[in-house]
Amino acid sequence: MASCENLFKPLQVGPVTVRNRIASSAHVTNFGVDGCPTERHAYYLAEKSKGGIGLIIMEAIRVHPTTHPGPKAIGGYNQRALPGLKMVVEMVHHYGAKIFLQLLHMGRQTVSTETYQPLWAPSAIPCPTKKEIPHAMTREEIGEVVEGFAYSTKLAKDAGFDGVEIHGAHGYLIQQFMSPFSNKRTDEYGGSMENRLRFAREVIDAVREAAGTGMAVGIRLSGDEFSDGGLTLDDMQEIVPLLAGAGKLDFINVSHCNYNGLSFATMIPDMHFPFAPFGYLAAGIKQVVPDVPVFTVGRIVDPLQAEQIIADHQADMVCMTRATLCDPELPNKARSGRLDEIRNCVGCNQGCVGMMHRGFPITCLQNPTVGREKELGIGTLRPASQPKKVVVIGGGPAGLEAARVAALRGHRVVLLEKRSELGGQLIAAASIPCRQEIGGVYRFLSLELQRLGVEVRLGVTATADSVMAENPDVVVVATGSVPVLPEYEGSGSAQLATPNDVALGIVDVGQRVMVVDDDGHYRATSVAEYLADQGKEVRIVTPRSVEGSDIVLISWITQHQRLRNLGVKIMTGTVVREVNGSTVTLEDVYAGERWEVEGVDSIVVAGLRQAEDQLFHTLRGRGAKVVAVGDCVAPRYALEAIREGHLAARQI
Repeated sequence: MASCENLFKPLQVGPVTVRNRIASSAHVTNFGVDGCPTERHAYYLAEKSKGGIGLIIMEAIRVHPTTHPGPKAIGGYNQRALPGLKMVVEMVHHYGAKIFLQLLHMGRQTVSTETYQPLWAPSAIPCPTKKEIPHAMTREEIGEVVEGFAYSTKLAKDAGFDGVEIHGAHGYLIQQFMSPFSNKRTDEYGGSMENRLRFAREVIDAVREAAGTGMAVGIRLSGDEFSDGGLTLDDMQEIVPLLAGAGKLDFINVSHCNYNGLSFATMIPDMHFPFAPFGYLAAGIKQVVPDVPVFTVGRIVDPLQAEQIIADHQADMVCMTRATLCDPELPNKARSGRLDEIRNCVGCNQGCVGMMHRGFPITCLQNPTVGREKELGIGTLRPASQPKKVVVIGGGPAGLEAARVAALRGHRVVLLEKRSELGGQLIAAASIPCRQEIGGVYRFLSLELQRLGVEVRLGVTATADSVMAENPDVVVVATGSVPVLPEYEGSGSAQLATPNDVALGIVDVGQRVMVVDDDGHYRATSVAEYLADQGKEVRIVTPRSVEGSDIVLISWITQHQRLRNLGVKIMTGTVVREVNGSTVTLEDVYAGERWEVEGVDSIVVAGLRQAEDQLFHTLRGRGAKVVAVGDCVAPRYALEAIREGHLAARQI
């Protein structure tokens, strides 16, 4: 059995002893109400503490009204948030974890339509993403923000937090002052490195004084901005010792990036990045501050990899944020050697950052209890008062999760799947090389069914009679959906195919392929990338304003880059009108202009799907309770399918 002995050694962070080396870094949840933390925050973070994590850094409180982007964000510049913050601390401490509070001013990286005030920044230069021109701060305004950091620290102290983390990374205000990329001032806050560090030092001094001796004080920094003219690792190796001098900082949390183009896309790396892709930055900072605890972050999902990072002295603390969102019990499972029972994050970015960037409360594709821990969290899954026989029809994500949860509750579960393997539509998704990691979803669920003793029958086409012959008490129908290919005008000839046909190798699409994206998700873009990578000439046609319009921006950026680098042509606001032989007629959906593309061998259509609900309707009224979940109710995605399977099984 692999050991994680280094991962579970305590770590001294200033005056605070943390029970192990696993942390959850600060991240927006959108759980706030009227600028205050809620019970939802408390249960969410307590779940991680209950699961055995060592340190939680709670999402940022905003230190000044000029950086408060709406009621879901927490304000730290008055006392209104104090009761909620106290509730969070008490619940987290109850299960043994330590908790720090992050302090933030975003500077130019927000918009005034959210703050209702002009943006403040070191210079009147707009953020490359947000585009709004900010107000260049006066000396008096700089002092006001410094005081805001101190005030927020006192608020954290009054609430009982063990420490605070100053957010000086990701291109926010402190980094904006430090970096020549964003600071063009000519006064004592700009120009030389010493001047550019002045604001950061003033904030650190003010926070240190407000914290006193009983709290840890640290800073989050970008080890590299990944931007021309921005701070590099070499720069940060010079800067960090200057900031941490004389024991002013108890820890350095090393992240990376700003909001500039491809740099922004690295902030929360998805499955298209390797594991721990930015660990070298923490290792580089550790070299120059060997006596200060250094944290590392970014797609670290495996406890064994985290153990190796600690053992190799690349960092002292490993932030496994999405990993413990996906499975909050990861630390306890790793400590007890139950590595095979860990539900590993697959880096899909759909439920976490995908929801957050849309302004919705975060969740997780694999873990539908996120944000609903009070009703669905650890310890709430009660054994069934009367165990029943449950027949689940369909081995996709909805059926697998329903079977897992029903078995956990003590029901006798039989799962019927017409294919020769479990996974449903995720099988096709995982067949595309750049999306292989999505297969971790159904591999975990399949192993859990085996561990829990669920009877799985593959290659079985369920009928109403065969299902009722099982004498079930409850039938969960999870039969999924099927694609519906359009009937284009014209004489036809170019082959029509679905993304699944391509991914599973069912069809030969030829050399010149048109991919129709009427879905907005990864079905079209991933297939286009897959075909272009084989050297095929690929053109994406979509009626939407961009290809993959429903992909969260932080992942869309690198998806778009890969498509462009492979030579994929992208035509937006466009639909297919006619197919005549190998000639396809396209139309601009807004202007009505038409034109032709010749020599098209195949058209791959990612579009409408139809619920496979016939069996559900046939089974109703046959004696057993019948429940439908997932795409057979309405075609959507794996996130909704898993959530519905989970909730349905809780009701049996």
